[in-house]
Amino acid sequence: MSRAGPKRPGGPGSSADPAWAPNATGGDGGLPVPWSVFHGLGLALAVLLGPVVVVAGVAALGADLRPPLTEVVVAGQAMLMTLAGVLAWLGRSRRLSWRLLGPARPRPARDIATGVLLAVPGAGLAIAAGAAARAAVGEAGVIESLDASARAPLAVAAAAVVLVIVSPVLLELVHRGVLFQALRRIMPGPLAVGVSGVVFALAQPGGTGVTDLVALTVLGGYLAAVFLRTGSLLVVIVAHGGVNALALAARVAVG
Repeated sequence: MSRAGPKRPGGPGSSADPAWAPNATGGDGGLPVPWSVFHGLGLALAVLLGPVVVVAGVAALGADLRPPLTEVVVAGQAMLMTLAGVLAWLGRSRRLSWRLLGPARPRPARDIATGVLLAVPGAGLAIAAGAAARAAVGEAGVIESLDASARAPLAVAAAAVVLVIVSPVLLELVHRGVLFQALRRIMPGPLAVGVSGVVFALAQPGGTGVTDLVALTVLGGYLAAVFLRTGSLLVVIVAHGGVNALALAARVAVG
């Protein structure tokens, strides 16, 4: 007699876990997923607090985080540790599924090209929203420049790796791969897009001012809409990385 327990509904290998549909997108109503909105919100909180706790721990040990390169490297390591923790929890709870990648079968070349093209309008929308909020509340309207040490080639390269690769993978895995797909199961697509944008903005450690919150809400909603339309997490990761690359380039240019 087999001692194996029942498979989790919607989990890998279960009868409710079909192969990718040939032409599926995120607008098809969403597939059953082995996680809930509460799981997504919990992981979003972990993504918010995890790097903060790691960086605070490193600082408590006496490390000098003032040099920009050190700060970026420690932040990147903290994000990687958080990403490893998220994947480990999903695996141990038997919720690690190919469905994290979205309902559409990944096509790397096409998805990467699509993500690159969609980065520019995403950045434009976030900038326009931030400018409108800035005008409404009277906040300063300048792009924060980088000092000389932060513009050093090695520091910029490290920041690019963290902002263009590590951060988008971690954030999109949680906010779109887990949370948005769970939201899509219980509410219409447009409402799920709006909720995803708000949670994305609130779960950003740097998004404290009104301008930041508005810009991040619009960006999060845009990325959720892209995921809803394309059904591919890879497209959204690349688009998010492209937006961050444009923002970093702007800061370097201003500096």
